[in-house]
Amino acid sequence: MSELHTHEETPELYDVLRAAQDAGLVGEEETALTVFTAMIRGGLVIMLGPSRVGKTFTVQCMSKPIPENDIYEMSTTLSPTALYYAADEINKCRVHVYQDLASLPEHVEAVLKATAEGLPASREITDVTSGETIRMTIDPPDCIIVGIASDNESVDINDFPELRNRGLIVSNDASQEQTERILDRQADEMSGLYERQLTDEQLEWIQEYIGSIPVSRYAREDSLGSIENIPGGRPLREQDPVPTHFTEARDDYKRLNKFIESVCLFHYQDRMEIIHDGAPTLLVTPIDVWYGMKVFGEQMIMSALNLREIDLVILELLREEATAMTVSKIQAEVRQRGQGYNITDRDVHSSLKSMKTKAYVDVNQADNPQTWYATGFASVVDHPAGIDYTKLVDRTEEIAHEVLEPEIAEEYIERYCRGEGLIATDPITGEQVNITEDTSFQEALDEAEEEIEDVLNTPLWGTDESADESEGNEDEEVEIPVGDFGTVEGSEAGQGTLM
Repeated sequence: MSELHTHEETPELYDVLRAAQDAGLVGEEETALTVFTAMIRGGLVIMLGPSRVGKTFTVQCMSKPIPENDIYEMSTTLSPTALYYAADEINKCRVHVYQDLASLPEHVEAVLKATAEGLPASREITDVTSGETIRMTIDPPDCIIVGIASDNESVDINDFPELRNRGLIVSNDASQEQTERILDRQADEMSGLYERQLTDEQLEWIQEYIGSIPVSRYAREDSLGSIENIPGGRPLREQDPVPTHFTEARDDYKRLNKFIESVCLFHYQDRMEIIHDGAPTLLVTPIDVWYGMKVFGEQMIMSALNLREIDLVILELLREEATAMTVSKIQAEVRQRGQGYNITDRDVHSSLKSMKTKAYVDVNQADNPQTWYATGFASVVDHPAGIDYTKLVDRTEEIAHEVLEPEIAEEYIERYCRGEGLIATDPITGEQVNITEDTSFQEALDEAEEEIEDVLNTPLWGTDESADESEGNEDEEVEIPVGDFGTVEGSEAGQGTLM
């Protein structure tokens, strides 16, 4: 057992992660902490991935540090009447979980859609005691988590655009390496080699603390108070962390700041509360921005800027091929190459659609079935840099002087923009980090750019060797797809903008 990583007797996100690891979590650190942070007040989270990839298990592990009475597992097998009979019990819980939906009955869909939009769902039922007709209401919770298997033909997230567009979609690691890590953990447990990181008393203390987070005081529509997010506002926006060449950025920026504010709520005992317009207001700090980026923001930006690992595999395959390929052919080739991916045709199609929006690939719609091919260029985004936290802190100080009372501004700056106020516990490694000295995200961006360049250096429609062979056989016809690839222009900020 090791000591808790605490600051002034409060747990850290790293302690929450260790509690989940004791419950069986292996890898998936960012995904797991994203789920946990969402449980504080994250709205709708959609766990999307192939069957048996670990969606349900990840949620179960991250539920371990949450008080048991905070989570309600919604059933899709209850009748409409039975579902609303349970309304009182459901409304006691801050988190509603729909585990791996195998089907979505109409009455359950109605509840899910309404509560995901922050609206109550109501139905008239007959009271079994009095025989009278009464109206029961299921209120929207702080968080809804929905698990959907991408290979389930009965429930396709694309058939529910209201949920897809409103929710944060996260996925689990389906790679061979992750499977090996899971098997290693199982073997260690069987052999008695795994040592728990937290005692029962430490876990109980974390649960009690999480249960005390005052979400109702600051973060609901009917809350008396509110959250003021100085560093996540103008200081973060001026660094342009969210790629703006896709309209999704409008939602992504709000989602990112919602997670930053959730981190602030998690650390509420070490945050300043002021009275603003007669109401209590919790102040977000620069370190909350850093935590929000570590848990959620960096992965969001990386996925928007570049490509996932499976995207890179598919793109490299298409660039090597002299003919366009169907989805089923791509799926078979990826599996045959031994890349360690147990991907479905839906996974392939999702990857292709994502890359099409960035002009890496295009589709021959006239073919039946449709075929896909690599384009003659790629809209590689030349994003300026990762977050410069020194600049973010300096700008936060300037705005604090503008919007806060002088004495409050001085206290805020002294506590959160100086010295110990800039030291964070890395939520993944547990190491102590001065956020103004952290360059890890920039290094990850540089590495991602190198991976993209390596793939794009693959000669289009064949390797150098195949090109040499073609020169020796001029009579052999090579089918090369041709499409309207558009243009890419550079913006003043240095970003590539797809026109």
